[in-house]
Amino acid sequence: MDLNVATQEPFVKAAKKLLGEHGCYPLMAIEKLKEKAAWQLYAGANDVSSEDANRISKYLDDYNKALKYADEEDKDFIHVEDYIPEEYVDLFKQSNEYQGITINLKVHACGHFIFDGDIRREVGLISAVSETTGKRTICAAIEGGYLDEFGYVKEDFLIVDSVYLTYKFFHSIGMEVPTSEELREMIEGDHKTWDIYAKGITCCVNQCEKEATTNRAKKYKPQNLAELSSFIAAIRPGFASLLNTFLNREPYSTGEKKIDELLQDTAHFMIYQESIMKVLSFLQLKMGETYGVIKNISKKKYKAHPEKLKELKERLKDGWQIEIGELNNFNNIWEVIDSSASYAFNSPHAWSMAEDSAYQAWFKAHYTKMFYEVAINHYQEKNKKDKIDALVKEAIKFWGYKLGDYRFGADNRKVTIDEEHKIIYPNLSSIKGFGEGVANSLYDLGQAKYSSFIEVINVLKQNHLNKTVIDKLIKINYFVEFGDANTLLETVKYYELLNGKKQLSKEKAIEYHISSDLLLKYGHETKTLYNQLDSEQLLIESIKNIPYRELSLKEKLDNQRNVLGIVSYANVKVNKRLYYVSDLDVKKSIVNIQLYEIYSGKTQKVKMWTNQYKKNPFDEGDILYLKSVEKKHKKEPTGEINTKTGKKIYKDVPDKFEFWLKNFTIKNDVEEELV
Repeated sequence: MDLNVATQEPFVKAAKKLLGEHGCYPLMAIEKLKEKAAWQLYAGANDVSSEDANRISKYLDDYNKALKYADEEDKDFIHVEDYIPEEYVDLFKQSNEYQGITINLKVHACGHFIFDGDIRREVGLISAVSETTGKRTICAAIEGGYLDEFGYVKEDFLIVDSVYLTYKFFHSIGMEVPTSEELREMIEGDHKTWDIYAKGITCCVNQCEKEATTNRAKKYKPQNLAELSSFIAAIRPGFASLLNTFLNREPYSTGEKKIDELLQDTAHFMIYQESIMKVLSFLQLKMGETYGVIKNISKKKYKAHPEKLKELKERLKDGWQIEIGELNNFNNIWEVIDSSASYAFNSPHAWSMAEDSAYQAWFKAHYTKMFYEVAINHYQEKNKKDKIDALVKEAIKFWGYKLGDYRFGADNRKVTIDEEHKIIYPNLSSIKGFGEGVANSLYDLGQAKYSSFIEVINVLKQNHLNKTVIDKLIKINYFVEFGDANTLLETVKYYELLNGKKQLSKEKAIEYHISSDLLLKYGHETKTLYNQLDSEQLLIESIKNIPYRELSLKEKLDNQRNVLGIVSYANVKVNKRLYYVSDLDVKKSIVNIQLYEIYSGKTQKVKMWTNQYKKNPFDEGDILYLKSVEKKHKKEPTGEINTKTGKKIYKDVPDKFEFWLKNFTIKNDVEEELV
């Protein structure tokens, strides 16, 4: 049994209350070498060149990073081969056998053994270290994979972020999370809820967040839980060949009337595991066997035992001849079974995930302001800046919100939303190097009145805020009421140089362009320095002489990227062809680029061939003037190999596109008023 939960403890306590103190224990897990460690061991033992070893290790870092930040339900869609260029895949696969090397005993992250009796006496206990808590924990001395064979029950208390987020949503309005029955009544015929999917407003709506999935939801436009369940099951990889037929709601037939009749409740598609079980049972397998067949396909056990696969297919052919007759269409149906079983959900799983999604869609549609406020603060706690960026941009695009500024004196301790004026006020602790303590101190200090920025610096220094923090705040216009960013940055430099000082070397005076007349006015000259300084007056006079220089367009963008990690500055005066490079990943054959359209604030992902990039290289933070971009169908492997070249064969994916950068110039000196 799988349970998606916000936290495990209440469920473990409940199981022990029902079954006895020793009726529920976490399972043990045998840790084996993962992809990167296995690769490094293989590379070291087999004289792989350091260049290839390091390059593949970097690709594996990208893969592991994607896994780390993915929601639990999205991890099935992340495949290591997608992160390794084609020319390195075969070399990497040679390390696969090293992934079977056992290195550690640990506590299973979510799996629990539940038993109506005493697990201590039934299988015994063992201690291991929990990855979650880092503490040594008692667990059942058995792995989850063996439970089925003995007729035991495994229960997964899987911590899923969306569950906790839903809890936070409803509690933010003083409401308990509705029951399934209540949810069904709330969303039945509720156009606001279903428009969330139809319009693609799906950031932080479970199962529909990825761009490709959002586009599919916009195409399919689910109108009830049954359709949403089918949609969630259909977007699994094993259904890819029939996905467009499903999304376009086109009539579909398996080609066999009797099998179509079996699958009438799913429009003849084998969407769920139960659909496959029906067909297998119809072909004379015992119902008790059918789930085992699905698990053997999904776990790829038949690849290790081809004789068992051959035996299974012979039995199914016999059943086919009994029920249908000639075998002309058997292989086609078997291919559908094989691909569907590899990834298919069972229907309760899909239904549960649909409910998780619908809770969030309903809340977003009816309590929009609270949805964004709660979600942004939630991901602030997790330091997921990409999620925050996506949420803010969606709120701006679809609901007309504006991003407020960080301001001295404003409450930037957490994200708040002014619904009346449609402004999202951000959280200071989101800035790297800032914690809640800094945000709290700045809020308290900002409630007082100050006659000058020097007074502000004095107070900040007294509260142990260093120059690095102050400079970051200036760069995001936090102290704009006291002057422009460049002037305030220069002010801090003069403050560090002169505040409380009684002497200054002539070398420093020249470096900071402080005139000798001014120094003689407020001090005394010797051969090498000025002493007896009235540093307070000298500081005030020096600041008055700072020349005004407005921030350039590039500086504004750089400040946001370097300080906030997110670029949000947009200006409709800027030429629509100007893009800011917000992220750059140069691989051996392909360069992945994230471009920020300065005119609109939208982000566009593009690619380039590495050899083309090297002819005209650029860096993160550069401004590009785009002359041409090519839109191409995304290509995915068919699973077949070209017999002449030995390379994988790729095909175009109809509803997936990539954009390739063709022609551009670098224009870092461009100014808003000139373009």
